[in-house]
Amino acid sequence: AKGPAAGAIASMANQAHLRQTVYQMGGLPSLVALLGMESDTSYHAVQAIAQFAADERYRAVLAEIGGLGSLTPLLASHLPHVAQCALSAIANLSFVPSAVEQLAASGALAHLGQMLFGASEEDAQMVLTALTNILSGSPSASDSLLKVGGHMALVTQLSSHSSDAQSKAAMAIGHMCRHPPALQTVLTADTIPLLSKLLYSPHPAVQLQAVYALGVLAAEDEGAASAITLAGAVAPLTTLLLSSFSVDVKQHLTLTLAHVVRGEWRSVFNVGGFQALLEVLTVGSEALQQDVSSGAGLATIARVL
Repeated sequence: AKGPAAGAIASMANQAHLRQTVYQMGGLPSLVALLGMESDTSYHAVQAIAQFAADERYRAVLAEIGGLGSLTPLLASHLPHVAQCALSAIANLSFVPSAVEQLAASGALAHLGQMLFGASEEDAQMVLTALTNILSGSPSASDSLLKVGGHMALVTQLSSHSSDAQSKAAMAIGHMCRHPPALQTVLTADTIPLLSKLLYSPHPAVQLQAVYALGVLAAEDEGAASAITLAGAVAPLTTLLLSSFSVDVKQHLTLTLAHVVRGEWRSVFNVGGFQALLEVLTVGSEALQQDVSSGAGLATIARVL
């Protein structure tokens, strides 16, 4: 009898006012529990949960109920509708920090990484959203992603024709590289040249996430910083610093440059001249200002000014 009951609730969940009724009647915990039942019941339960997760009012409630790890196995369902609903629910719930913990612990990243290979553009966007949010809250959970080669799927997305996919992939890579084992794996995947190429993207969001990812790589690993320099990234990073009108963006670029050049500011000076170093001095932190001040070329600037 649970299957038909879940089906009836799933139908109700399609409408906002009836979702409210189900919630007020205390139906959400039972729905979550049904996710782990036999296929005819879980089919309807995951459909209903996807509707509730798509409604921002209920995301935190679902996270508080717990048991969201039951969504993860459904990603591998042989029924496309079930996998689609599970993916939608996970993508929407990944915006809630307490849900991220449950999803990360359930091994969701491994399933998501596998799904990203060959995913349709629509599904890829949901997968990338979930990956980005989960990795942001739990970089160490990337271990399960690495085991299935999911990092390669992310790297492939850096060459997507979709700027949104490029942006999310770069952000996800930046998040996962805060976990040292993931960073070392990413370094072997020819990621730095692709990220450096994105600095020339006509889309500011893509540029910004590439700057973020390169900054994480350079900050965490000296070898990565050298590789970023060898990839020719200092020139576009400096050019973006000079051309940006946003103080926040300039600060972001300055910090990334600091991680990349590691005190060797002459490479920035060679691209942007005095103006580039003055920009760094203007928007950089006190520690960064001292770093630049101790670098070669500043005495020359002082004489000119």
